Amino acid sequence: MLKHPPHVALSDYSEGLFELSKVDLSCTQGQADEFPAIQKLNLNVDVQKLIQDFEFCKQALSDNYLEERRHGFSIPLNQVKEILTTFGFNQNYSAIGLMKVGTTELHEYVPEYTRSLLEELQPLCRAHYVIARPGLKIPKHSDCVDFSTHGFRVHIPIQNTSSYVFYQGSNATRYQLPPGSAWFFNNALTHEVSHESESVRISILLQMMSDRALLSRFA
Repeated sequence: MLKHPPHVALSDYSEGLFELSKVDLSCTQGQADEFPAIQKLNLNVDVQKLIQDFEFCKQALSDNYLEERRHGFSIPLNQVKEILTTFGFNQNYSAIGLMKVGTTELHEYVPEYTRSLLEELQPLCRAHYVIARPGLKIPKHSDCVDFSTHGFRVHIPIQNTSSYVFYQGSNATRYQLPPGSAWFFNNALTHEVSHESESVRISILLQMMSDRALLSRFA
């Protein structure tokens, strides 16, 4: 098994290792076990403004998240979609990119409040809305080997509480992340995702490129 599979390597890993759009991040340091599973960040979040901005972006931005990134994949796009579907990324999951593909720049359509919030967490290598519909269930997986190529995941719930279960050894711990805050999410650890509410869950997922920037936000 390669330590850092190129771009897409999902189906051959029993633990469900996700490696989408690999980035070489020289400013990112740290191993997964050096960081907590979940950590609230010191960042003011106005949920109502984020909801308003999402409604605008939903019209202005494309929801073709994978199609926009197809040139960075090492296997055909239809194969990527098939693999993701086996892991639970089906009709109950969709994403809308907030950054120009292949850059660290936000789309010009991103509204002022969301833009200012994301700029507080720069440098970023990835930012997108995630729409989780009732019934979504993504089984145990980790998104990367460590933080050296993918940066640090930050989760900003906008609508409905996000629920995750982290596995460390034989221990399983459930975390509930309500809207109104931003959270560091250790996606290098094994975890699973579910959405059992009867209404849609909306959130912003980010990848921070600097451990210093992240640690300065730990509440």
